[in-house]
Amino acid sequence: MKLDTKIFSSKIARRIFVLFISCALLPIFCLSIISYGHVTKQLNKQSYKRLKQSIKGHCLSLYERLMFLETDLQFFASSLKKPLQSPGQTPLADFNERLARRFKAVTLFSNVDEYTSVFKIMENPKRPGVQEIKHINAGKTAISILNHSGSSPRIFMMRLVDSKNLKSGFLVGEINPGYLWGIEQGNTLPPNTEVCVLDESKNLLFSSFSNQDSFSSRDRLKLKSSASGQFEWVHENEKYLNPAVRCKVRRN
Repeated sequence: MKLDTKIFSSKIARRIFVLFISCALLPIFCLSIISYGHVTKQLNKQSYKRLKQSIKGHCLSLYERLMFLETDLQFFASSLKKPLQSPGQTPLADFNERLARRFKAVTLFSNVDEYTSVFKIMENPKRPGVQEIKHINAGKTAISILNHSGSSPRIFMMRLVDSKNLKSGFLVGEINPGYLWGIEQGNTLPPNTEVCVLDESKNLLFSSFSNQDSFSSRDRLKLKSSASGQFEWVHENEKYLNPAVRCKVRRN
């Protein structure tokens, strides 16, 4: 059957045909573009919400491990109140296995300049500053960070041996980063998700990227200037959506 195209030879017929196509297809095309934009925006919003919830859960796990570390240091401090049978003896030998997984070493400071290793040997122990000593003397636990160029920062936890006796000295424990950041437990985040941890000064404490310099100073500036804590950044030609979750630790 041959299609009769003589009707398109008329100028009026062609105009009617073009008008029909415009009225029928143009609204559908415009509606498709608008729908695509709305659906994409909704999917991005849902993905961002799920990602933020995952990061919040990761943050709470980090806070929980800090609480465990504080409890262990308190328990270790209480054991130091008992006299040791011999110099250099480590108290609670059955406690050492758990302590070794969570702390790299623990040092007892009798004052700012004099210290004794009580659990393993700590290289270049972090001496508490004025603000940290004031915080410790109030019976609270202090967390201190020592940054080194070219290496991961060292994180210390400090508290009095006896909160009722300031002359008893204070313990300084260097936290095992593998335990603190949950590296030993494996990656619990969703697939294709990376995490970076910054301190209050926007210094990088931990990054799941192989390149520790991946979170540049420019990205930190974006985070600081972002009111919502959400921005996009590019790493190795891949775009990342960055939801920032601020976790404030209350020191008891």
